[in-house]
Order: sequence, then structure tokens, then C-alpha cells
Amino acid sequence: MAGCGGRLVYGTACGLPHIGVDSAIRQPLAGDPGICAQLQPQAGDDRQQRRRSRSACQGGGGKSLKFYRQLAKRFTSGTQEQLPFELVWLMTGRMRDFKLKVYPSLAYVFVFFAYFLLTGRHGSPGEAWNRLPETNMFIFLIYISSFVFLTAISNLMYSDKYKAAWIYYAAPLASPGQLLMGAFKATLIKFFVPFYLVVAAFTLFMWGPKTLPDLVLGFVNVVLINLLFAQIFLRKLPFSSEQNIRQSAGTFLRGLLTLVIPGLIGLGHYVVAGEMWLVGIFALLSVAAFYLLYAKYRETSWERLEV
Repeated sequence: MAGCGGRLVYGTACGLPHIGVDSAIRQPLAGDPGICAQLQPQAGDDRQQRRRSRSACQGGGGKSLKFYRQLAKRFTSGTQEQLPFELVWLMTGRMRDFKLKVYPSLAYVFVFFAYFLLTGRHGSPGEAWNRLPETNMFIFLIYISSFVFLTAISNLMYSDKYKAAWIYYAAPLASPGQLLMGAFKATLIKFFVPFYLVVAAFTLFMWGPKTLPDLVLGFVNVVLINLLFAQIFLRKLPFSSEQNIRQSAGTFLRGLLTLVIPGLIGLGHYVVAGEMWLVGIFALLSVAAFYLLYAKYRETSWERLEV
């Protein structure tokens, strides 16, 4: 596999960690008896060669399959989604710059919530906290959680080793839509879903089980918002671009434009909150809109990618 200065490099692609090439090799081989028979460890192989041969034919280790690979198999449809899912999951846990930009946003959501709560006309902070169950502030908390995903997805295409992105174009893919969808699912499951579970637990603790329909509607709506954010921001392949001042400014301006989307959908939710039949209709409309956007985004063509 040439490409890094004419050298054959196993497990890396010009600086890209092993997941890209390793997965691209591992998946086609897994389950092929003929090829696996040829790759069985030989008497003269060293320990590392034996490990590579077993990994290629076992597809990652059978019952001991790593957690992120189990998620990838469960939530993706096909190898073209699964491989970018695994790549994004691993890279976002290893890239220091990405973590410095994204992980603080998890705390910012609660900071903003506390700020709006404590700066209201409720007297002391203690009085504001005691009156919290009498309000619908949980709706505000649900929709500002979308900015956790927004921060992650808007930084997903940037990397210091962006030149390794040649590997995307080496594969015979008709369109990059499935690659983008795999990246979207990994970001959603890794960053947004755990955070939303914390929001849901806090909401149920403070407001009780009566908020469960609103939490379901809020989840559907925020996932829809996140997919719309992906349509706007994730128009490049993951880790394939170098960030510069012009790109940062463009992302900031687009971010300002998208601030109104969670606000409008959240306002609609606030209006229908407490009315079960209206909440149900709203949820069905959101699911239908998500399905349409999902199909459109998954069919993204090479021509629609930003260079």
C-alpha cells in the first residue's frame, strides 16, 4: 500500500491512526474462509504477524468485540457507514485539539441553564431553585443540549494531519453520503446521547414522570436539529481539512444563523407542552422530517462536498 513517500506502511495512512487502514482491510476479510485459510499464522511468523492475521479474519475479536465496534454494528447499515463510525469514535478520543474545543461545551450548557435560572425574577437563588418544578424550564434545558452536538460536528472535519484524507478517495465509493452518515451517527451517540440521558435524569428528578412525553418529543426534535446541523456543517469528510481563519469565521457566521432553529422548535414545544395529543402530532411530524433529511443526507454526492 504505497502513498506515504513510496513506503509501505501497515496500520497508518500518512499519519492517520491505524483504524482507517486496519478497518478497510479487516472488514472485507472477515468471514471469508478462503482468504482466512491463506492468512493463518505460519511457523516462521513472529508474534505481531500472528496477531495481525487473527485480527483480519476474526473481524475484531468475536465475543470480546470492543464496545465502539458493537455500537457501530448495531447502529450503522453496511461497512461504508461502520468504518467512518469507528474512525470518528477513536479519533475524537485521541485528538487533543478536538477535546479541548468540544468537552468544555458539556459544562457550558449547565452554566447557561444556571445563569438564566438564577438571573430571573425569582428573588434569591434558593427561591428560584424551589420554584423550578413549577416552571417549564426543562424545555429550555432540552434544546440547549443541541449545542453539544453542534460544537462536536463543527470541529469534526479539521485535523493537523488532514493530508491523510487521500485514503477516502482511494476507495471505490459511488458517493460519500454513507461516510458522512457514519460520522454523524458516531458523533450523535458519543457526545449527544449520554448528555441527553443526564438531562433526562435531572428533568425526571425535578419535574417528575409527567415530563416523560416531553422528553421523548424533545429527543426526537433535538436529533432532527442535530441532523440539520450536520447538513450545514459536516459538508467535508472527517479530519480532511486544515482549519484557517477564513473557515473559522464562516463556521461562526453559520453558527449564528442556526441559533434560531432550536429556538423556534423549542418555542413550538413550549406551546404544546402538557397536551398529549399535540405532543404526539408534533413527534410524528418531527419523525417524518427526520426521515426525509436522513435520506437526503445519506445520498450526498461528491459534487456537494466542500473542498
